[in-house]
Amino acid sequence: MSENEKQEATSPHIPELAHLAACQPEEFRRRASTIEDLAFFTDKDAAHHGIFLGVPLPRLSSISLDASDANTEAALEPYLQPSLRRFCLYGGPVSDEFLDKLRESCPSLEHFLLDNARNLISAAGLLRFVSGSLPLKHIELMYGLDYALTPAVLRALARRPGLETLKVGGLLTHDTITSISSSNDDNTTEPPTRSSTTTEKQPIFPDLRTLCCSVIEPDMLFTGLLPHLPSALGELEVVISRNKSSSSARNAAYKIAPNLTLLAAHCPDLHTLKLRCRFGIRVSRGDIARFVAKLPRLEVLDISEDRKNDECGANEEEDDKDDKEEDEWEDMDSPPPLTSLRILRLTVRGPTTPISLLEAASRWGSDLVECELLFRGAEYDLRDPFYQGEMPVLRELEVERLVKPRAGEEMETAAREAAQAIERIAPRLESFRVRTASTFANMVESIWEEISWERR
Repeated sequence: MSENEKQEATSPHIPELAHLAACQPEEFRRRASTIEDLAFFTDKDAAHHGIFLGVPLPRLSSISLDASDANTEAALEPYLQPSLRRFCLYGGPVSDEFLDKLRESCPSLEHFLLDNARNLISAAGLLRFVSGSLPLKHIELMYGLDYALTPAVLRALARRPGLETLKVGGLLTHDTITSISSSNDDNTTEPPTRSSTTTEKQPIFPDLRTLCCSVIEPDMLFTGLLPHLPSALGELEVVISRNKSSSSARNAAYKIAPNLTLLAAHCPDLHTLKLRCRFGIRVSRGDIARFVAKLPRLEVLDISEDRKNDECGANEEEDDKDDKEEDEWEDMDSPPPLTSLRILRLTVRGPTTPISLLEAASRWGSDLVECELLFRGAEYDLRDPFYQGEMPVLRELEVERLVKPRAGEEMETAAREAAQAIERIAPRLESFRVRTASTFANMVESIWEEISWERR
């Protein structure tokens, strides 16, 4: 039997199993006894839960279920096998009782993901589950459970030995972070008082290697949470929001870059860093180069703006105009080659020029396989002779604005030259976008699409 055949036998598609159960029930039961992995991708898949009622699944080790109202506790009970090691439920009406049953029925469970339990799970029920004796190594509590992520729950998670991955969708506040490292008993949900905290920091997240969370303001990450994280942390992914009561976004914008070296010093084994900022950020080539130089194992660097829910205040775009044309790159013209960096995604503002950053990026990571750059807050004339660099690994490029054609210059000719320049600079580019729309920008995008389509 080939590897593909083995994969299909142990991880079959649900519709195929449903057809088999209807046409050849004995063969279905035989097949079910060999299944190791089940994945329910759609509501239609979830409609077939009934075929497993009363059917033994002795080898089932992993199950993943997309959100569905059909994911009831009774429907999911056949999957609660002693062999189960991975349980991922992205939505369904399950309660505290189901978590209790999962804990009792699956003593080998290592990976647990839960989202949108229809508000049926309480903080107390979740606390019982994460405080139990299961050998959990990977826990993901998504946005649909933010109401249950009390300080007591997070404190129990922080003290779990063997926990390697923690991904929480809820916002970590100042009180939450303070409570995580407090000496309060685990069954209290109140933030610690000044008198209840100890002077020595207790070891928390002792075995954590991956953390994904959300915080308000950069300070909450760099001075609040970071000191409590283990130095062996390898992957950090944080969504950083801005306090809406803040008078300006500038404070938050300028706090990312200077704290990168602090992060590198505390977590020297980082191989993946993703910071999604809900505000404009200011980073230069020098900031990035100094950070990358301190992390020899860094493979993925993603520092970008996520402004779908714009929290940036009306004055932030005006702040861009006040930036001085200051550049910290003179001493970084020849950063050391770092072959570990493979994926680079950056949002850059101010006087930074795309090609000079592309050139630096190509030196930072000679093994780059994916690069996405978003340039904001400036105009770019891609036909300028300065833009003579080339970066084959660039996959996505976004700029704020394009310089309009010169007086008397035909717009279509100028647009074609700009599109051809983009193709020359990035011959493997998959996406190009101008953030500030204009007739000229739309024309450049359209012509580049034609050129790139012919290339593919």
